[in-house]
Amino acid sequence: MGPKMALGLLADIWISPADKRLGRELKEWALYREKRMAKSDVCQHSYREILVDPDVLRNFYLTNFEPVDFEKRDELLDLTEQLNDAIKEIIRTKLTSRQSEVVQQIHFEKKTQMEVAYKLQLCQTTVHKILSGNIDYFAGKKRYGGAYKKIKKLCVADDKINSIINRIEELKAELADF
Repeated sequence: MGPKMALGLLADIWISPADKRLGRELKEWALYREKRMAKSDVCQHSYREILVDPDVLRNFYLTNFEPVDFEKRDELLDLTEQLNDAIKEIIRTKLTSRQSEVVQQIHFEKKTQMEVAYKLQLCQTTVHKILSGNIDYFAGKKRYGGAYKKIKKLCVADDKINSIINRIEELKAELADF
């Protein structure tokens, strides 16, 4: 056996197949990085900063550059939040405890009817009836009861909610005309 053959055997003994694979992967990674760096140097874009008055930028959408009245948009967001709070208050105070619990889990906790039914140990159809009411097939499919119907009826009768809705519609009309 010559000296080269002996070194080859020693190299095979001391370097495991996993180490050889790792070395090959490192070489491939290095080649990939070289190609990537060369490509990214070609694709680099240069940007230039332009000074613009913030008031000018504040009055434009980012997508289609239409002018915007941010005070009205902020008022619209505040009114929407007030409307949500008023409806939540009706749900907490005016519905039965079971209706309130089901509506909160479905709409605020984003659970499905099946998940609510499992948690409350009910059938899914019972949860549906709590929300939508029951149908009397003998009276011509008349629907009675249900949390949604009750919430709608209470919201229509509430002056605060009606004033918020009217103001929201006015603001939307003003923003559409703007």
